[in-house]
Amino acid sequence: MDDDKKNMRGERDLRWLMEMCKEKDKELESVLSHAADGVGKFACDPSLTILYYNKGLATLVGTTRGKIEKEGFNSSLYVHPDDLAYVQESMAKSVASGQTFNMRYRLRHLSGRDIWVKTTGFFTKEFYQGIYPVIYLIFTDITELVTLNEKLAWANTQLELEANRYKVFAELVNESFFEYDIDTGQMVLFGGKRGGDQAEIAPPTRQNVDIFLAEFAQRRDFEDIELQLHATDGTLTWHAVRAGNIEKSNGRSLRIIGTIKNIQALKDAEACRENKERQLLMQSRCDPMTQLLNRSAMQQAIEDQINSQAAYMFSIIDIDDFKSINDNHGHVFGDEVLKYVADILRNACRSNDITGRLGGDEFVMLFRADFTREEADRRLISIIRRIREGVDTLSIEARVSVSIGAILVTRPGLSFLDVYRSADAALYEAKHKGKKTYSLSVY
Repeated sequence: MDDDKKNMRGERDLRWLMEMCKEKDKELESVLSHAADGVGKFACDPSLTILYYNKGLATLVGTTRGKIEKEGFNSSLYVHPDDLAYVQESMAKSVASGQTFNMRYRLRHLSGRDIWVKTTGFFTKEFYQGIYPVIYLIFTDITELVTLNEKLAWANTQLELEANRYKVFAELVNESFFEYDIDTGQMVLFGGKRGGDQAEIAPPTRQNVDIFLAEFAQRRDFEDIELQLHATDGTLTWHAVRAGNIEKSNGRSLRIIGTIKNIQALKDAEACRENKERQLLMQSRCDPMTQLLNRSAMQQAIEDQINSQAAYMFSIIDIDDFKSINDNHGHVFGDEVLKYVADILRNACRSNDITGRLGGDEFVMLFRADFTREEADRRLISIIRRIREGVDTLSIEARVSVSIGAILVTRPGLSFLDVYRSADAALYEAKHKGKKTYSLSVY
């Protein structure tokens, strides 16, 4: 009788413990259901056989308990095919270690969309069919987070592609973009190519920023302004800048943004072109033998001058017996004499005077000044003396002299033809006097 009572008491205790376990399981499931989006118990077999699942897990994949039970407890059907091998491999590694583990993979929703989940797994000491370890998985839906991250990653990729486009474009045109923060006083350059075959963009040093701000303060917005900025080695280089304000709603400037391009090479090319143009212009205006103004350029310059000035002295200079110089010493020496006389006439002129070659052995000079008769005489005598006394610089010992016909004009209204005829008549008179002298008339 005592044994029967003991057995009955033992059965009651066992039933009580089993009920308590069931209640604890319900409590645990309730807690996990609130803490996670799904809870399941699985066998680590090829099908990942479902041994237990809650309503949350069924809802997570868009199904119901009845459908799962009807189709069979094969949980691998609900894992994305591309992730199934990863899940099985992760479980196998965890079984070997016996430690709690985490996985991140996709479930297949019945609607066809992917459900990203993060799972935490831990093992029991149970074995399904006495062979396969049993594992609990707690599921957390992270689809929204993954989608957001993917969108951010896509946006970042697009921003990076856009930045690279600007960078490539900037490198092609040797142009950089800049941003100046008014509050911090910092200027940042981005894009564009530095050094190498491309001209260097001036660095945003304090000195360069101050030059930029001083110019910008006068305009607030500008396009194609050209500034000289200091290069890395300190030299000034030309840059083309476009800039504008970014303003807050209250009108206060927040940032200045724009583009900057090194145009020193363009400036150098422009200067070279202008220099060549000047050279071509000079060549078209100069006598190739003496480098004085040729006849047409000289006449135009003198006409412009006599039309704007009332007082001046116009002279025609003729080399005496130039034909005999050529005949006795040759044309090479004759050319040397022409250059010799031209140099003396050039040195006798001031920067605002005019001298040129009429052709042959004749030259003209126009002194732009209100001379007295005595001052005019001294200038003409000085030219004649310099030419006569400087012949020792010539390659052949020879006598060289000139005759000069000049007119001193003190009233306006004469044409180039008028002054030329008057000076030519004076030259004829000087030759008639015996050469090596001058004749001066006053008008």
